[in-house]
Amino acid sequence: MITNICQESQISISAPNIRTLLLDNNDVRILANRCFKTFTKLKTLSLVDNPLVQITASSFYLTPELKEITSTREYLCCIVPATVGYCKPYIEQDAFTTCSDILSHYSLKLFVWVIGCLAFIGNLMVIYIQFFKVTNESEPVPMLLITNLAVSDLIMSIYMLIIGIADIIYHDHYAYNAETWLRSITCGIACFLCCFASLMSVLMMFIISIDRYIYIAFPYSTVKLSPYYAKVLMVISWLFCLIFVCIPTAYGLKTDGNHRLYRYTSICMASNVKNYYYRLWIIVYVSITLVSWLITCSLYAHMFIAIHKTAKATVSTASDSEKRIAIRLFAIIVTDLVSWLPYYFYTIQLLISPTSSGVIVLQFAVILALPINSAINPYLYTLTSPRIIKLIQRRIHNYTHLGRIEPRSDDQTPLRTSGVSELKDTFPRSNGQKLTA
Repeated sequence: MITNICQESQISISAPNIRTLLLDNNDVRILANRCFKTFTKLKTLSLVDNPLVQITASSFYLTPELKEITSTREYLCCIVPATVGYCKPYIEQDAFTTCSDILSHYSLKLFVWVIGCLAFIGNLMVIYIQFFKVTNESEPVPMLLITNLAVSDLIMSIYMLIIGIADIIYHDHYAYNAETWLRSITCGIACFLCCFASLMSVLMMFIISIDRYIYIAFPYSTVKLSPYYAKVLMVISWLFCLIFVCIPTAYGLKTDGNHRLYRYTSICMASNVKNYYYRLWIIVYVSITLVSWLITCSLYAHMFIAIHKTAKATVSTASDSEKRIAIRLFAIIVTDLVSWLPYYFYTIQLLISPTSSGVIVLQFAVILALPINSAINPYLYTLTSPRIIKLIQRRIHNYTHLGRIEPRSDDQTPLRTSGVSELKDTFPRSNGQKLTA
């Protein structure tokens, strides 16, 4: 097996007379400067299924007759001489990643930064509110679930920002540094964060739907998710996601493309369906998320049926409140499901028929669809709550009127500055308990 064509003595002897060089299925890792300088008559070069870890722009210098290069190495065609008329795989200008940039379009760059910042700021605000503004001890379970969901969505926003920063660093010269980026610890961490946050967010939505289902469909049931079991469930979920995602990503750190979970994908997403073990892992990953969403949607469908029956039997403030809460939570589920559907569709398509174009389309689905729920969840869950809106308005009012003395009549009620009391009765539960979305 050939590992270094540049120093292969047996081939070098007859190099001046070689017109076609087929090096498929070897272990060629390095193409040094002027590697083929002795192959003066070389016209066709095939490097299919070789790692090609280190390549430079001058690797093909002094090969005036070279016209055709074939390989499976992404972005190799970006650095071949202009005299080469045919090169595969060819990078289209409208692809997700081009020879010059990780994110090829300005719209993609803008989207990554906007969604990343919205998700980062929004989820930080949710965590701050849950820890420092909501002190109602009768609502520990909903607070715990929402906070954990916000943490997982915050992790996804960090992944988005890492990709945005990498795009800036490698702007205009990505092809020359593709392998440097793909083999870096940063790209491995980005892959871990993306898979870890997505899986944890799905599991959190699944657990939240079960908790809401019990309270809405069975309001008088004594079976509830207690704070203790909720904490145990959170620990198990975090540990499961950590172990399940950490093993394949850690195994692929600083290795060749065929041994990485994300192979040659510029945004470091799990897409290596050509490796048997990674392919199996991706199938399990998609299965867990898909089954979780199907069960979640079924629970919410039953929830709406239960609310509809209750509304027919009696009309009360509590039932109206429950209906508003269910609709709001259902909007969250639909948003997340719409975000995941493109990923499901294109991943299954890629598993059935692994192609380079399939990977490109999957990249668009991952970067455009999956992060949307991480950006929207905090606003649907917490920041759009009527009580939170009133709290924010009151804080703004107090800030803008700071130091200003305003006369008020004797019958005017003093303005409360604490937002804690305003958050206590946000969502009344059936059976005399509060229901928190």
